[in-house]
Amino acid sequence: MRLHSLLKSSLALLFLIGSLSGCKKEADEEPTPPPGGSGGGGYSVEVMVLNEAGFPLSGASVSSGSAQATSGANGTASLSSAPANDGKIVVKVELDGYFNGYRNVSVIGSSLHYCTVRLIEEQVIGTTDANTAGTINAADFRLELNGQGFQNGQGDPVTGTINVSARYINASDPDIIADLMPGGDFSAVGEFGEEGVLESYGFTAFGFTDDNGTQVFPNSGSAQVVMQLPQDAIDQINNEGANAWFFDDISGQWVFGGAITVSGTEVYMPVTSSGYGNCDKLRARGTIKAEFLCGTDPLINVEVKLRTTGAGFARTYNTSTNANGRILVEVAVNTSGSTYNVTIQTYSQSVTVMPNEIEDMGQVDACSGPPAPQPCPGMPTVTDIDGNVYNTVQIGGQCWMMENLRTSTYRNNTPIPNVTDSAQWVNLASGAWCNFNNTANDAILGKLYNWYAVDNAAGLCPLGWHVPAEDDWLTLINHLGGSSVAGGKMKSTGIQYWLAPNTGATNESGFSALPGGLRDTDGYFGGGTSKGQWWSATEFWQQPGAAAESYYMFSSSAEIYWAAQTNTFGFCVRCVAD
Repeated sequence: MRLHSLLKSSLALLFLIGSLSGCKKEADEEPTPPPGGSGGGGYSVEVMVLNEAGFPLSGASVSSGSAQATSGANGTASLSSAPANDGKIVVKVELDGYFNGYRNVSVIGSSLHYCTVRLIEEQVIGTTDANTAGTINAADFRLELNGQGFQNGQGDPVTGTINVSARYINASDPDIIADLMPGGDFSAVGEFGEEGVLESYGFTAFGFTDDNGTQVFPNSGSAQVVMQLPQDAIDQINNEGANAWFFDDISGQWVFGGAITVSGTEVYMPVTSSGYGNCDKLRARGTIKAEFLCGTDPLINVEVKLRTTGAGFARTYNTSTNANGRILVEVAVNTSGSTYNVTIQTYSQSVTVMPNEIEDMGQVDACSGPPAPQPCPGMPTVTDIDGNVYNTVQIGGQCWMMENLRTSTYRNNTPIPNVTDSAQWVNLASGAWCNFNNTANDAILGKLYNWYAVDNAAGLCPLGWHVPAEDDWLTLINHLGGSSVAGGKMKSTGIQYWLAPNTGATNESGFSALPGGLRDTDGYFGGGTSKGQWWSATEFWQQPGAAAESYYMFSSSAEIYWAAQTNTFGFCVRCVAD
């Protein structure tokens, strides 16, 4: 495979988040034959070309195989007779001043498909002499060169000034990754030919040109990019491993690109060409398919988002329905399966998909059912004093965090003691936190706090937020139809975290409750996958100073329960906006 076709797009770095739509043909369904012939060609694709801000770009060259078109004033281009290989159409978009864009389109049940390609603007971050060692620093990463030189497309050495363009796209916003990631489906082929889907920590695009504007390429081993990741991402890489991956613009897949190095919170990855690359974990592939209707009519060319969460990340895949209202999406899944929230317009449904299996949602009337949960207006995320970022959800008139609190510092920057010893925990009369079973699982489940931490005047929740009091909890529960059903509407679906059968779980509220367990007054842990329990800021009126209210759910029930517990218990905390 040609070196620069392997990387013709950009250098990426993926951590547990995920993003975009799958494109492989289903094993049990052949795509609709193309009009006017057989073989791999004959499909039509309507392509929308946008910049990062979502404005249309005209004059872009759009192609798939020998099919070519140019985007018009509204950013659209129509491809006809586009080839499909293994059920996937690879769309390529080129425009001066932008890195090339790529999107894979699944062929399923129609000869007409749609996709959106957002282009990343090239930004010159510096220049270097072709044969001189040095470092080019950007705002959020750096490029290190060791002076071993560059070559042109014919493999000849080049001299003189090299202009370096680059963009780093971090993984803090999964929707940005979903919109900009080359290919869009993270489909990948490993070192030994194994197929799967990547998880992403973010990605970087690189371009190198000489003074004539001709593209050149660093010699092997002559350049590396250094990017700093959040600690939870580093922990994930250290625990499970990750590798470098590069985008092949011919197959539309990511291919194995060698090893990475981790030092502290920095990741070092080789740069071997102009293009896209990333530092990712190869996961098993699962497939989600559906046919979306409004009544009996197909929903045509409507965006569908598929989202899941994990340790310190969120994965989002974006795709568009075809002329029959259908989607086929390949997603990264854990060995025990992963639950994705599938959203189209105001409709939302959670599905659990297993490795190497197809989860068929069947026909879905997206014009019925509960509206999809939405982030709080003007405040989609909130950040605590430690820099942890939480997604928000609007439930009725309240704005809640979608995740359990995991700060280890009070709002006034005072550390909260981490107490692991059970005897010490029992004798505490001041604020403390721990992880369930004293293992580093708080990126998913959040931390457990005693009530002294909740009641500390320094403030446990971020500024503008508070631990919910009894009135806050009752407002939420009543909005969801009462305690007998509210738990099911608040629980995350599936059995990836909750113990089976996870009775009544729909998560239609978007609260996304997980079983964080508890620590009891003897310092022992319990609940595990069967129970989630959260503190209230309201003291128990019969035992002020000694006990407080709490709310909890079981995997075996759709109900939410109330209990008064002594202050030395350890429970999860959710914050609600003031």
